[in-house]
Amino acid sequence: MRDISIAIDEIVLNGVSVPDEGGFRASLIAELTTLALGHTGAISGGAAPELHGTALSDVDNLGAQVAQSVWSSMVAQGDQRGTP
Repeated sequence: MRDISIAIDEIVLNGVSVPDEGGFRASLIAELTTLALGHTGAISGGAAPELHGTALSDVDNLGAQVAQSVWSSMVAQGDQRGTP
């Protein structure tokens, strides 16, 4: 198994309130973990001072939506999830 480390200093959501920060954080971590474990392609190392995500449509699952947006900003489009 390869070691993947993702460090996020700040997430800014314009026009969206997060009533349960703990639940948001847990959902974000769970989805990023799922995406990373399922990815079989190459992942370039590096850092980005700022990433702009996609519009969010499911505020009930906000943490997972943000994780998917972050992940798609990090890996090549069309290679977001590997073949199991």
